[in-house]
Amino acid sequence: MTDIPRTRRGKKIEAASSVTWSNLSDDDDDDNNNNNDSTLALPQLPEELFFRISSFLDVISLVDMGTTNRYYHALCQSNPAGWTNLCLHLWRTKIHVAPEARALIQENALEAYRVACADATQRSYVTKHEFCYNPDTHQGTVWSFRFKESAGADWTSVDPWYRGLPCRQMVFLESGKGMQYVNDNNNDEESPRLLDPPVPIAWRFLTRPMDLPQRPLGSYVRFTVAGRDVPTYSVRRSPNGNWGFVMESCWGLYASYPLPPRRKKILRRAGEEPTWIHADEEESTAHSSHDHWRNKRIRTIGHPHATLSHDPLQDDSQLLITNEIQWREAFLYNVGARVLPEGDQAIDDFDRAWGGV
Repeated sequence: MTDIPRTRRGKKIEAASSVTWSNLSDDDDDDNNNNNDSTLALPQLPEELFFRISSFLDVISLVDMGTTNRYYHALCQSNPAGWTNLCLHLWRTKIHVAPEARALIQENALEAYRVACADATQRSYVTKHEFCYNPDTHQGTVWSFRFKESAGADWTSVDPWYRGLPCRQMVFLESGKGMQYVNDNNNDEESPRLLDPPVPIAWRFLTRPMDLPQRPLGSYVRFTVAGRDVPTYSVRRSPNGNWGFVMESCWGLYASYPLPPRRKKILRRAGEEPTWIHADEEESTAHSSHDHWRNKRIRTIGHPHATLSHDPLQDDSQLLITNEIQWREAFLYNVGARVLPEGDQAIDDFDRAWGGV
């Protein structure tokens, strides 16, 4: 193995059939420190062979390979290194991928990967295109809905999700109308079908609800149900990492994909008092060495979009908007208000009208 001549900083390194770690050094004292020059030589693989190898690497390994030297750095950033397949592999498990990223994949797949990840981690508002459904093309987002437990038994008792059934599904048209989405796969009828809900639902975006801070358009949704504004729905990315969107108020939850079934609980009768626990958890302590049931891990039910031990939307524990946060809007709704104030002056107006609350 032959070492290539080294130069001082700022001078071009001569081409050779191999590259050494010393090529990337910025120390002017290299000549004094490397008289014996035992640096590791890295062969410059032909591009075709390199790309065949790099196509088997994951993202971290491919990035690490690119830090080896300038030659591999350039190759690792090109599409043939495997970025197109890495994009497609990642995106197939995600709900919403930035259109800008998809448009880039043929020209610069590495940049497409970066754009998609940055969008998913930094943008927490929904665009109109992502929010709406086109009934002519049957394209767009179908939203799953369920009530939170905080809505009370009157509402959860009629919610199919609490009875172990699939969530209600809704779509929202660009006209501002909400409709029920029914996909029963019945060969005798056209499916999917859009039906008018039992009570009319209208929607619009807003930027500054009364109880929440100002955010970009698409961060909040105002629903008007049967002619009355309901507490604002706040939009964010799904907590389970699938790049979907959720929107929640103090009483309800929508997701831009099918919600997982309710997290199951079981009643453990061992011990002095029966205890309800989640079926996918292992009890941390055992009261008796003879009680093997307490040390047994209960089988975890897998869910397609789960990144935690259980899907965080199987219960309300990972949800953020509570009655305490949205208490003004909840109060006004409960006293019969038809329109909920919004904008920078909304809280001041509320305090003047209801200062004694």
